[in-house]
Parts: sequence; structure tokens; C-alpha cells
Amino acid sequence: MKKIQSYAVLLLMALTVFSCGDDYDDTGLRNDISDLKSRVEKLEAWCSNANSQLSAL
Repeated sequence: MKKIQSYAVLLLMALTVFSCGDDYDDTGLRNDISDLKSRVEKLEAWCSNANSQLSAL
């Protein structure tokens, strides 16, 4: 029984080691995030401008 348990632990460790890799490419996600950040900055600037114009009225 102990032998089976140790084999199961070794198998789990091997799966953990070999499942990690560097082949994931997240440049598309990073580009989307930077695009969203720039859009939010533009909206914040527009909102600030609109608020100042409304307070002037």
C-alpha cells in the first residue's frame, strides 16, 4: 500500500513539473490591456473637461 502511495505522489510530482511551460503567449492580452488603459485615460480626460465646462455654465 505504501508503495502505491509513493508511486502516486511521484506521478503527481511529475505531472506538476511537466505541465508547466513557457509556450504560453499572452502578448494579445497585454496589448488589449494597454489599449483599455489608454481608452480609460482618454475618458477620464474627457470627463474632467466636461465637468469643468459644466461648472463654468
